[in-house]
Amino acid sequence: MNDRAMTAADCRKLASEYRAHATQAGISIKRASLLTNISRTFSGLASQLEMLEADVAAEQRTQR
Repeated sequence: MNDRAMTAADCRKLASEYRAHATQAGISIKRASLLTNISRTFSGLASQLEMLEADVAAEQRTQR
């Protein structure tokens, strides 16, 4: 397992990959739905990580 923290960019890449898998021909509607939901989860996590990064940066600026 990788010891580094997942970044927003990592999450966006995974979201894109899951979204692409969800649109492949021949998969069931259920699987497409699951893959789409996973994609949305990674997109949401990316947004949360970006907000956290901005909050930490703002906090560091005020501590100087």
